[in-house]
Amino acid sequence: MNYSIEIKHALTAEFNSLLSVYKVKWPNSKFTTPNNETWLKFNVMTGQVFEQTYSSLDRVNGLVQIDVMMPKLGGENDAYIVSDILTSGLPKNGTPLINGSTEVFIRTITQPRQINDDNWHRMSIDVSFYAFVPRV
Repeated sequence: MNYSIEIKHALTAEFNSLLSVYKVKWPNSKFTTPNNETWLKFNVMTGQVFEQTYSSLDRVNGLVQIDVMMPKLGGENDAYIVSDILTSGLPKNGTPLINGSTEVFIRTITQPRQINDDNWHRMSIDVSFYAFVPRV
């Protein structure tokens, strides 16, 4: 079993419910960049597996980077609004995202930060998480 895929599926299900109105560029998938509409870029980065003693689960720490891309003519305020919808919609207070026997817990969500880009208003959000995955 590939723990990265299991973690991605748990996160993807949650993000898809929040992002359904926007086109999303997922890693390693075909995507045509829209010209004049908001779109999002989603990247999951997982770290080293830490073996948990006396358990059949291991812990993996990771980070999700979400970039909200809005055309320059669309307005910076709209990019902040979309970013706020994303950050407020994620589970908090130890509520896990579950995919099979993989559980993902959100640790921290950064405030959206603007990154200079010539063609887009780009807001970047980092979501720190840890996950418990079945030991292989």
